[in-house]
Amino acid sequence: MNGPGPNGSGVDGTGRGGAPRQYHGIDLDDPASNPLYGHWDPYAIVAFVFALSSIPVLPAVMGGIAMWRTRTFRMKGFGLALAAVILNVLVTIVDVWMMLAGVSMDDLTQWLQQQSGLLGGEGGSGSVSA
Repeated sequence: MNGPGPNGSGVDGTGRGGAPRQYHGIDLDDPASNPLYGHWDPYAIVAFVFALSSIPVLPAVMGGIAMWRTRTFRMKGFGLALAAVILNVLVTIVDVWMMLAGVSMDDLTQWLQQQSGLLGGEGGSGSVSA
């Protein structure tokens, strides 16, 4: 019989009705039996740091694994892993475009220096000598 439980929210009291979610014998919804519950996922942190350092594909793979782990084991860091994946995909697209367009890092550096010069990044100290 799958009627409401004592609090009216389901057979097991979780609102889902049915057995609690288990992974290799660990109740994932119970903080007492799930040692990862509520902790930060190290994969998400490492994926985000690697994404900032523009390593090509590794952060996207680690971010995908971290997103699965955070949802499965009720861990923190889903947003960080998602940001790592998005950032890495954007950096990879730019890298591929630069490679196909024949733009080197030297060209990009020169262009950025010229742009900063146009915006007032270069110049004197601001004092006028008489």
